[in-house]
Amino acid sequence: NESFDRKADINETSKGGQILPVRKSKCAAI
Repeated sequence: NESFDRKADINETSKGGQILPVRKSKCAAI
């Protein structure tokens, strides 16, 4: 599950150029 979230973070980063705040807070929670 963590690896999936990390993969999503990388995907968001490559798409928008920066991790979304929601993603960032989600990572911080984990």
